[in-house]
Amino acid sequence: GMVHAEDRPAVLAQIDCILGGEVPQPLEHRIIHKNGATRWIRNVPVPHRDNRGRLTSYNGLISDITDRKRAEQLILMQYSVTRELAESGTLPDALRRILGAICEMFPWDWAGFWSYDTKADVLRWGGVRHSSSADLNDFELSICELTFGFGISLPGRVWARREPEWIRDVVEDPNFLRAAAAARAGLHSACALPIWHGNQIAGVIELFSRKIQPADPQVMEMLTTVGVQIEQFIDRKQAEEALGAERNLLRTLIDHLPDYVYVKDTQCRFIMSNPAHLRILGAARLQNVLGRSDRDFFSENLASGYRSDDEAVLRSGEPIVNREESVTDRQGRTRCVLTTKVPLISEQGTIVGLVGVTRDITE
Repeated sequence: GMVHAEDRPAVLAQIDCILGGEVPQPLEHRIIHKNGATRWIRNVPVPHRDNRGRLTSYNGLISDITDRKRAEQLILMQYSVTRELAESGTLPDALRRILGAICEMFPWDWAGFWSYDTKADVLRWGGVRHSSSADLNDFELSICELTFGFGISLPGRVWARREPEWIRDVVEDPNFLRAAAAARAGLHSACALPIWHGNQIAGVIELFSRKIQPADPQVMEMLTTVGVQIEQFIDRKQAEEALGAERNLLRTLIDHLPDYVYVKDTQCRFIMSNPAHLRILGAARLQNVLGRSDRDFFSENLASGYRSDDEAVLRSGEPIVNREESVTDRQGRTRCVLTTKVPLISEQGTIVGLVGVTRDITE
């Protein structure tokens, strides 16, 4: 019949409700149009009864709600992509999640990613895919060794055109190089989406369906938005990696400096201390220092002087540079040092602490 197979139980249940004398609720379900397309309708049954209340017939008020359903689906798709990107740690993980979400919400049976090989200047199989059934594994095996240059086949064409492309039936397309493999797998319609990183191609997402589907402008627009979201994810992850590398470099430098390096909050409590500073404090590890102040490690006379300098820097925002002073360690040895203290400024321009660097100049 014209009712979609997955919705048939709900339609039959509605009919049973009518025949049982109950007042049926409107039902939203799919039908298969005579042109093969799937449409959504809202069916409001209207029972007709005789003067004794017996059901004599019924008809329905049918309205096409395909556009509304598609709009809801697109919004849900964008929300799903945003969620998957937020929960993903790497690009392959993000792509795996997104390909799965696209195939679940739209009638795509296979999705894969072609990654850009910067050295060879070609698109190469990226090893990330989603499949609706295990019998499509042979399709992946038949294409995973292929590469595509600029403008070659569907992946190369969207790379060259910088926009998605839809093929109604790849089996009948003379320019589709994998037509035989697609035919063996029973795949017909295809769509591809380029993913960019700045002005350089990062890769191409490719989607296949076992149905022959005409190009859908709304889906194409949605895929373009998904591409932008993935591009933003790539930019963000690259920035995070660069920041992480910078922090690691800075931390390595700080940890191996012979100078005493420390950070204090606005209450003059330690929130960071390098190994050299830990040694002068007589602390075995950082946890023994965090949240404590100079009074926990030095005499009252020395601690009061240090706090006075700290409060002056925090109050005025002016640094103290190369002040010569003395420090006595936990073994009672007095050292002559040069101390520099500078305010730590937040992105909002407020003072949130200070950074101190002390150099031993005793010898």
